[in-house]
Amino acid sequence: MRTRLNQTLVMLSLLLLGGIGVGCGSDASSRSEDIEVRNFRYVEQPNGEREFTADVHNTGSEDIPIAQIEVSLFDETGAQMGTQHIEVEDIPSNGSRSFTQALAHDGPVGQARVNSVMVP
Repeated sequence: MRTRLNQTLVMLSLLLLGGIGVGCGSDASSRSEDIEVRNFRYVEQPNGEREFTADVHNTGSEDIPIAQIEVSLFDETGAQMGTQHIEVEDIPSNGSRSFTQALAHDGPVGQARVNSVMVP
């Protein structure tokens, strides 16, 4: 009897947690799936400035007012040195927005990679 009660409580907990997950943030996560970062490049300019450039594509049917791109930074050996967040605004539905963003990290960076994209 006690085992059956425990099983029932576990099932109810899972159903409740599943219902909470479905109700919270589903719109934001689906809009994040509408974003593609293309032609991402880490560039060191001749004057020493370092920057990121890319095209952010919105494959969805709604304009996206702002997207946040998380970029992971690595040194020449492949060790992660940190992250940088880049905000891109006003991405039209079924359209794109290009950006250039200065690197805000003082240490040596050998390469950079887009880690994630979030639409608040």
